[in-house]
Amino acid sequence: MELRQGRVGGAGLGPPFSCLLMVVPLLRSLLEVSLSSDLHTLNMHCNRIARIEGLGHLRNLQQLDLSSNQIRRMEGLSALENLRSLNLSCNLIMAVEGLQCFFLPDSQRIRLFVLKLPSMPVPRPY
Repeated sequence: MELRQGRVGGAGLGPPFSCLLMVVPLLRSLLEVSLSSDLHTLNMHCNRIARIEGLGHLRNLQQLDLSSNQIRRMEGLSALENLRSLNLSCNLIMAVEGLQCFFLPDSQRIRLFVLKLPSMPVPRPY
């Protein structure tokens, strides 16, 4: 098990932020972990997480990495209003829901990494 939590910041580095990195190969649910609402960065890659849930209270979260898990649906992200980077690569994504939370003003962009979506048949014009 690997658990790293810290507060980073200082002269020239911008404001302090809280981050959490967890690699627990047997972790199957985000609900198994108590997450501080102060988190700005959450990295829980390389686990066995099957569902995105229990993140609604993380209002300050800016970076979320759930890559290399067993997630099948992109959901449960609508409350993450400050999210700027989302990595869901190397999962089993079959459905994408709730993308309205990613519509940002023109001056802002979000980095979204979702690889290997299933190919959908292209509709033919009538």
